[in-house]
Amino acid sequence: MEGPSYYLEGEERFGTCSSRIYSHLSGMHYWKYYRAIVKEVLKFSPGSVLDVGCGPGDVLAHLATENATIRLFGVDPSEGMVRAARKKFARQGISGRTSVEIGSSRDIPFNAKFDLIISTISFHHWKDRGTSLENLSKYLSEKGSIVIFDLDRSQFPGRLPVFRRHTLSEAECENFSIEGFTATVIHLESTGLITLVLNRKQPLP
Repeated sequence: MEGPSYYLEGEERFGTCSSRIYSHLSGMHYWKYYRAIVKEVLKFSPGSVLDVGCGPGDVLAHLATENATIRLFGVDPSEGMVRAARKKFARQGISGRTSVEIGSSRDIPFNAKFDLIISTISFHHWKDRGTSLENLSKYLSEKGSIVIFDLDRSQFPGRLPVFRRHTLSEAECENFSIEGFTATVIHLESTGLITLVLNRKQPLP
């Protein structure tokens, strides 16, 4: 059941109607971003992926199409988004290969470890990002990584303030780190995306 505990004050909420509208439009308007994200995710050769703030499940659906062996999971604080994702997976015949539940970056409903935890154009919504990243690190496998994908503010100069609030800058990304992890910021040129990559530091021999 969706409840206020899945959102912090000020985080953008998606109800039933807005989830349906977003689900309908995201596949058309965000396809080029999803294609770039899937390409980057597959470079990690993960056995399992958790998408935090997965929305209507577009990236998970594309990953399922590209690789039949990855175990795919998603969480989203919106009940409407979770319903939309499950319907999409059922239509595409991939329900048995994906699992999506109501949750958030602070409240993961899976008792599992993941090779790769991603956020796809969602991080800009999160209010307590540092706490969220610390929590997500607990769900990584021994050699797991966290990769944040979001819209790169530097690649959209001169946009309106309302648009800028839905992007990330390199300076913002550099504010986040997790003890025991290295943080790398990468501009994916020509894609419109910026990534924050958190890799676990290797112990000294």
